[in-house]
Amino acid sequence: MRKKIIKKVVAILTVVTLLIPNATQAYAADPVRGVKTNVDSSRLDKAVEEAKKAGVQVTQGNTEDKGTVDSKAAADAKRAEITADYERQIRELNEARAKLDDYNAKKAEYDKKKKQYDKDLAQYEIDKKKYEKALEELEKHKHDEGYLKNPTGQPLFFESEPDAVLNVPSWKELKQGEFYNYALALQYLNGSDNASKKKRELAYGLLEKFDKNPDGKGKRVYLKKDRPLVASYTNLKRSYMNGKKISRIEYKYTLKSTGNLGKDEIPAFLYSDPTITLKYWPFFGNVKINMEVKMYDDQGKEIDTTGALLDFQSLNRGHGWKEFNGIDAIEKVSYRTGTPLEINGSSVKAHGNDLYADGSNYTKKDGSKYESGQWDSEKSPLNWYGAIVGKQTQSNIDFDIESNYCAGVWFAFDSKVKPKDIPLKPTPPVPPVEPKKPDTKVTYHYSVFYVKSKVEKKVYDAQGQDINEKVVKKDSAVDFTLNASDFPKGHEDIDSLVFKDTLPEDYALDLDKTKAKSPDYDVSYDQNTRLLTFTAKASLLAEINKDKTKEAKVPSPMITGKVTKEGKTYENKFELKINNKYKVESNPVRVYTPTEPVKKVFKEGDTTTNIDGKRVEAGQVLEYAITYKNTTGKKVTATITDRIPDFTEFVSADNGGVNNNGTITWTKEVEKDKSLTVTFKVRVKKDVNGEVLKNKAKVNDGKNDYDTNEVTNPTPTKPKKEVFKSGTTTNIDGKRVEPGDELTYKITYTNTTGDNVKATITDKLPDFTEFVSAEDGGSHSNGIVKWTKDVDKGKSITVTFKVRVKKDVNGEIIKNKAKVNDGKNDYDTNEVTNPTPTGPKKDVFKSGTTISIDGKRVEAGQELTYAIDYKNTTGKDVDVTISDTIPAHTKFVSADNGGREIGGVVVWSLKVKSGKSVRVTFNVKVDEKVNGEIIKNKAKVFDGKNNYDTNEVTNPTPTKPKKEVFKSGTTTNIDGKRVEAGQELTYSITYKNTTGEKVTAKITDKIPQFTEFVSADNGGTFKDGTVTWVKEVEKDKSLTVTLKVRVKKDVNGEIIKNKAKVNDGKNEYDTNEVTNPTPTKPKKEVFKSGTTTNIDGKKVKAGEELTYKITYKNTTGKEADVTITDKVPKYTKFISADNGGVYKGGVIKWRKTLKEGESWTVSFKVKVDEKVSGEVIKNVAKVRDGENEFTTNEVTNPTPVKPKKPKTGDDTNMMMLFMLLLGSFGAAVPVARRRRKNK
Repeated sequence: MRKKIIKKVVAILTVVTLLIPNATQAYAADPVRGVKTNVDSSRLDKAVEEAKKAGVQVTQGNTEDKGTVDSKAAADAKRAEITADYERQIRELNEARAKLDDYNAKKAEYDKKKKQYDKDLAQYEIDKKKYEKALEELEKHKHDEGYLKNPTGQPLFFESEPDAVLNVPSWKELKQGEFYNYALALQYLNGSDNASKKKRELAYGLLEKFDKNPDGKGKRVYLKKDRPLVASYTNLKRSYMNGKKISRIEYKYTLKSTGNLGKDEIPAFLYSDPTITLKYWPFFGNVKINMEVKMYDDQGKEIDTTGALLDFQSLNRGHGWKEFNGIDAIEKVSYRTGTPLEINGSSVKAHGNDLYADGSNYTKKDGSKYESGQWDSEKSPLNWYGAIVGKQTQSNIDFDIESNYCAGVWFAFDSKVKPKDIPLKPTPPVPPVEPKKPDTKVTYHYSVFYVKSKVEKKVYDAQGQDINEKVVKKDSAVDFTLNASDFPKGHEDIDSLVFKDTLPEDYALDLDKTKAKSPDYDVSYDQNTRLLTFTAKASLLAEINKDKTKEAKVPSPMITGKVTKEGKTYENKFELKINNKYKVESNPVRVYTPTEPVKKVFKEGDTTTNIDGKRVEAGQVLEYAITYKNTTGKKVTATITDRIPDFTEFVSADNGGVNNNGTITWTKEVEKDKSLTVTFKVRVKKDVNGEVLKNKAKVNDGKNDYDTNEVTNPTPTKPKKEVFKSGTTTNIDGKRVEPGDELTYKITYTNTTGDNVKATITDKLPDFTEFVSAEDGGSHSNGIVKWTKDVDKGKSITVTFKVRVKKDVNGEIIKNKAKVNDGKNDYDTNEVTNPTPTGPKKDVFKSGTTISIDGKRVEAGQELTYAIDYKNTTGKDVDVTISDTIPAHTKFVSADNGGREIGGVVVWSLKVKSGKSVRVTFNVKVDEKVNGEIIKNKAKVFDGKNNYDTNEVTNPTPTKPKKEVFKSGTTTNIDGKRVEAGQELTYSITYKNTTGEKVTAKITDKIPQFTEFVSADNGGTFKDGTVTWVKEVEKDKSLTVTLKVRVKKDVNGEIIKNKAKVNDGKNEYDTNEVTNPTPTKPKKEVFKSGTTTNIDGKKVKAGEELTYKITYKNTTGKEADVTITDKVPKYTKFISADNGGVYKGGVIKWRKTLKEGESWTVSFKVKVDEKVSGEVIKNVAKVRDGENEFTTNEVTNPTPVKPKKPKTGDDTNMMMLFMLLLGSFGAAVPVARRRRKNK
């Protein structure tokens, strides 16, 4: 019974555990699979709670086991997999919640709309009854005047839209003034008879008045025949069709015909309010305009207008001016998309599709029932008299509006039909659709996976270097670290963490240091079993468990101690146990304690006495021995390598040693605990000089790398030679010395033989020097200085002598070395050298030649080659830098030998061997504008020891002859200035002799075109249009000659140009060219506007439009800023100016920059005053081009004299004038207040 109860309790607990939706609950570690790990499910938990609150049916499923991983990367991948699964579940929960939220929102909106629908339906029933009652009432009056014969209701409400926005895409909109002027340009009613003139005056007067002061906002356009104009209106706020809001309406106008008007376009004004619609001016022509209307809802869908009542009203007939066939004036509509509904008593009838009045409805005397003033207004109760209704039977609306014998027509499209008491037809409300509740059942689950902890043992030396499988010396410090991988995110609670390590024998543990280096653990050690235990402290466990959303670091315990036995293998591993269940064992590590190999050195033939540290002699043979003992614990293949010491030569090697480029290699098998000795021999080089011979070998036995001890052997020091300038202490070996310098040579000898010796020093005097003296007992004989000295072992002596450099030395190198014999060795000292100078040389050539032109004259544009020659006299190879600044008045062309031009300096960097010479060159081009300057150049050379400046080369340049031009009798050069026809000019040519010697100069000058020869001074002769002078000119002197010419009288805008030629026997020059433009007067013309025939002098009439044209050509010889000004002629009014002309204060001004020789024409238009009578209209313009001021020719146009005005007492004429004015006024008034169609 007790067992059954326990089983039931366990089952209940299991179910409870599965049902708890907490993904961060603790799970026990698995003995095999490792630490159980969860993934953060806070976002999933939140999504579950929010879904439940929203009403979603949420059920928790079984937790999924995702398997076992054994690395951080695999754990991260598994965590990412579970996170992605959680995110998928979150999306499902959120989608279910969103569906439910959407349903709830739609249901709430539906409830709101249903409530409004019920309200609207109740109102509709009331409105429907009122509407039906209104129709019943209309039925009673269907035979009465002003009522429809077939009573009906109006489903369209389109009465006013003052906030509408009008857009006319792809159609030109004209500005005020431009609108009227364009009509003038079209010349409507241009007949010459009086009727045409009166019609024109009347129609244009109406158009001008409207253009200046329109009766509403809108756009000025011109309707063009057979070209549809689409006017689109948006931002509609007050209009409905069958209860549906009209958001946009579109009118498409197409001008179908203009009758006998003779034009294919007419002016029109589109009102911004679409219910006011359109005004147009047909100029008494028979004009027909097609109009299509489309209405759109707020979704952009076209609205079906079937059933709409359209208001065609104010359809006049017989309303025109009597003298212009006014009785025939008519306005009508051709309606094609519906049925006409006539109004009882209305003058307008349906004639098929055409709707118009059968007879005049303007005045009673012409047969109208009412006067126009009684019915033709929006507010008149009789406005139905000129109206008819169109009832739509199609979706679209299409009709023509037509007028004849009318000056101006206003047409409006709206829903305010004129029959009496037409009710607005109510529209039944549309019931809302109730949304369907979605199915929102969701099941979610949690996931878990296991992570195997990774452990690794490491072994290090005292410096922290990894020494696993390495050999270490006995008593070396050997430290172990016990590494464990981090606990993963979402790990279970870690209650226990224990490292156990059984240490190897002969390992001396430093327990205190081990504890100090492992502060996170309680450390215990059993000396008998050598078991070392690290148990994680409570603080460490708390830190590990503190934040399971992050990885938890496991600090590595550290073991400190040393190995105490030579030739032993120390192997070690540890065990980690987690939560007393999961156990993992580390890798083993090993270290070895060896016996190191030994290096010794012997004299050849004596292998018993190690001479490590002893001096050895040049030429002596040495034997080196390397001994290795195998302490690895097993047989090995040992590789021994030894590089022979510096300052020695290989002789031989035993035991199969192989020499390769100075390195000897032995590869030998060595049994466990056995030793191997190998040897090799070398010979000390003869030129060894105090250097220390050093040697050690390397041994690799497959496990360890060893360096043997190093053996050393000093060698004797050679005597030393130095050279000084006498009286100084700085060695000048390699430095340049000068002729006459006194030099001191010093020889120092150190006795390194190990015995006392007698040393003999001999030194031959250097070539190119003379003996001066010898110190320290030296004797001089036949160019050799000699010393004999006793020198104790280990001691040094120094001897000196002096010489003087010969004065005729030139670039030679002074060399010297001495000989020393100490009874055991013969030495040559080092050689000291001192170059003597040979300065670098600079020269200049014409490019492509080899003859020096230093000092010679060069020409503008000529290419020169500069050469620098340098010889290396330093006694050794040098790096030479040559730099040369490009001469003034030249431009760099090229450089050879790698020369680079940087900032105006050419630089070469060259390697020059001792005693060798080098030449570098570069080319320049003499400036074209050079004029008498001297071109100078020298270079700099630096060879690492000496700085040189080369010699300077110079080249003068010639001074060019100069040409000037003057107005005769003046001294101011007028080059570039304008000259006049008939003017006398003086040309002067100045030549300066810069050849360096006396010359005979020949000067020739061809007189300019467009001139005539007058005279020449200084013996100049004139022949065939050319003046010639031949004159002797002394060196550096100048000569000036002149000639005079006269500008021809028929010159007109040409440019007078002149230059001379000079030949002085060495050079041929062209002088500069002087130029003088001659004027081309600007020209003035006058035309009747729209024609191309100049009417200067012709008669013009009042009201005529004239075009004035000014043409100017730039003959200044350069670019000019031109200003043209023209005062509007008296008796005219300004209309317009082209080319950017600015009109201000009665004057038009144009400005423009013109290139040389460019022409420019500007024009402006004026209108002759209406009151002109016999006056002459005159006009002249002014032109300024920065050099000259011109006045154009004057154009004149007389005007006809008008007949005199009748006297005040002439009743007949006054009555005619009064009747004409009254007729015009009476005709204009009706147009201004009618033309209201289909508003």
